[in-house]
Amino acid sequence: MITPMKGEDIRAFAGRDWAAIAEAKAAFWAGRKRSMTAAEALATAEMLRQHALLVKPGWRSTSGSRRRSAPSRQSAAADRPAAIARSGLLPAFERELARRQEDTR
Repeated sequence: MITPMKGEDIRAFAGRDWAAIAEAKAAFWAGRKRSMTAAEALATAEMLRQHALLVKPGWRSTSGSRRRSAPSRQSAAADRPAAIARSGLLPAFERELARRQEDTR
């Protein structure tokens, strides 16, 4: 069960050092992108895609992917599970996806 937020919690959140957070986030992702394998990059992209679809189910219908040819879309879709499996992130991906699906119910 989600408990109501207190005013002090909201003020603490709003009062964070957002510039420092942005810098730390940028540094983390820069390092992560440099060290990421192609399979990990594809798996990360797939997790983000799945999240986008959970948050906004019609997201793909408005994206530029419509411009790609049907065979190209089918090939990309067919390779997603393999890319995730090769990355070693599959168990974590499946747990996260299941958790997010539960959260939307």
